[in-house]
Amino acid sequence: MANVKQLANWEAFESEIDSLFEIVSVRRAETQAPIFPPIFRGHAVESWHLKTTLERYSNKQYTVEDYFNVMRQAKHGVESFTEKRCSQNI
Repeated sequence: MANVKQLANWEAFESEIDSLFEIVSVRRAETQAPIFPPIFRGHAVESWHLKTTLERYSNKQYTVEDYFNVMRQAKHGVESFTEKRCSQNI
């Protein structure tokens, strides 16, 4: 489950974002592996849950590894149906 932080105001949010990007910058300097920047997603109403498509249409709890494996299995079907190629190597 993701960490949830209650922030007092917009300035606290901006400070938290700056901290996240600093962590990414430090990690990139420490390794040759790709370190991706944070991706932010939200809703207008706090009670609306952030769920993936699989989670919305299934009762199963997916780990990151489970989700990745499902997406990898679906990749070829999606590519053949849409005639587009996924640029990510999954």
